[in-house]
Amino acid sequence: MALGTPNSVLLGGRYRLEREIGRGGMGVVWLGHDEVLGRKVALKRLAAEASRREAQIAARLHHPNLVAVFDLVDDPAEGRWLVMEYVEGTTLAGLVRQQGALPPDQVARLLSQLASGLAAAKAEGITHRDVKPSNVLVSTDGIAKLSDFGIARSTASDATMTQTGLLVGSPAYVAPEVAGGQRADHASDVWSLGATAYFLLAAQAPYDSGEAATALSTLYRIVHEEPPRLDGVGPLGPLLAHTLAKDPARRWSVEQVQAFLRDGSLPPGSTQEFAPAGSARQRRPALVLAAAAVVLLAGIGGYAALKGGGDGTKSPAAGQHVATRTTTSTGATAAGMEAFIDSYVDAVSSDPAAAWTMLTPKFQRESGGFEHYVAHWESAKNGRVRSISADPATLVVRYQVHFAHYPNGPGPTVLQLVHENGRYLIDGETTKGIHLPR
Repeated sequence: MALGTPNSVLLGGRYRLEREIGRGGMGVVWLGHDEVLGRKVALKRLAAEASRREAQIAARLHHPNLVAVFDLVDDPAEGRWLVMEYVEGTTLAGLVRQQGALPPDQVARLLSQLASGLAAAKAEGITHRDVKPSNVLVSTDGIAKLSDFGIARSTASDATMTQTGLLVGSPAYVAPEVAGGQRADHASDVWSLGATAYFLLAAQAPYDSGEAATALSTLYRIVHEEPPRLDGVGPLGPLLAHTLAKDPARRWSVEQVQAFLRDGSLPPGSTQEFAPAGSARQRRPALVLAAAAVVLLAGIGGYAALKGGGDGTKSPAAGQHVATRTTTSTGATAAGMEAFIDSYVDAVSSDPAAAWTMLTPKFQRESGGFEHYVAHWESAKNGRVRSISADPATLVVRYQVHFAHYPNGPGPTVLQLVHENGRYLIDGETTKGIHLPR
């Protein structure tokens, strides 16, 4: 069905189409504008028999790493459209096209977000069945969101949708059991997550044979060949090994993937090798992959120490010197550090989920987890930095900030940053005078 001139089409009397922003096997996606709420939205036109089912499944999911579904519109002239959250940015596939293979620390942060989203879907009894780089959106502030539940399956209401032998998903990211004719399940999603991780680290899918490959040849290799080895991936080696395990019974669950990315812990019975016999051993350091040496400040500090947790040390008084060890900070500048803090303060007061991605995995753990972090910062609005000073030699920043509707303390916040691949992250923080309600 041909659409009218962009900006002339008003779906359901509410959503104005602006321009096409993507297309794939599950439909065409347009950028639109919600004339009622005054916001950008993504709109996807689907086959009539599939769209209601997708909307009903996706609407059950509410998670910062899953694209939200807002509405389902039946337009007499243009058909049925799914109205979704618009994510300004690119896909993981687009990110790799732009930057090439990504460093392991960046991959770990992205995978942690995706695993969190998949775990939320699993808790609702939903299998995605098409996890792949082009179905993961990455916002301009680094938040990964899994999209396109067009072929997702609900174990509660869709048990007979897919019969054995009917292939769903993209061949390069399909699990061996699915390629062999079995039904996709949560373990299959984990395989696809592992294949996506491989793609991010190698800039190609694990069974990529180039342009000459056909879907059938790729599926044959997935069923009959072991996953290729990948060197130089550091602590992500065990994750590749256990998400790309050919036997679903030996594959990690998405919860085990989350635990590994959170604290580097291997589930009982897991090995530290990437591939079967002959592969190089990967040692298991924590997943804080900082280019700079880690400097621990007094207390966990900031929001994390506000809980009363941490190592038991006291926060410094206003103006008190915070002792640190010398660290290297190649490429770090005072201006860059101060600009990063400005953006962090803005994020915690407007989009705590985005601010969460500006912490190292270590500090995310110390901060009590994503849900607690977001819940704490929900009351902080209109953050403004009043004073700031940065030392690029030690990557330490001091600043004073004011938030509306938030118990601002008298003392300065002191943050320890790391600087890697041109990006700053917060690795430690301490604040005087604020106490987080338990």
